[in-house]
Amino acid sequence: MKRILLKLAVSILTFVLGIGVSALWRLYSYANAPEPFIAGISEDIPSPVLSLNSVEIGCGTQLTVTSYVLSNGAEIIRTCQYFSSDAEACNVMHARHGVGFELIESSVTNDSDGQRIGETALLSSSYNVVRLTRDGATLCETRAPTLGNLRWFENRYFPGIPPSP
Repeated sequence: MKRILLKLAVSILTFVLGIGVSALWRLYSYANAPEPFIAGISEDIPSPVLSLNSVEIGCGTQLTVTSYVLSNGAEIIRTCQYFSSDAEACNVMHARHGVGFELIESSVTNDSDGQRIGETALLSSSYNVVRLTRDGATLCETRAPTLGNLRWFENRYFPGIPPSP
């Protein structure tokens, strides 16, 4: 009888431990999930009020990097690179859609003659979101830890960019 009770106790302990580890893993996974995945869950939760704490700028002839630190500790990095032609910028933009990123949205900008002059893509990975914007031969990349931080930043500093879904 002692063996049966011991085996039953070990089985129950193992089952409870498995449920606890599974619950902790799910909490950890949801914390690192891209915002589009959890957007349906948190639609009614208001976002915190953010402000810009500091800005660092690095400039060059072909590349400009700007780093913004928000009041919630999030860092947003905006990189703009200037190419010799539209085609070169377009090729680099499509190459950056690489492995590990999921395309959330994309749009094309046309001039009055219907010619493509730019495009925008929103990409997501397990650790950040990236907005790629090409305007002619200029390619800009904006990286943020969450879609909420990216939306706040774009609405505040680049209001011409179409809103994310």
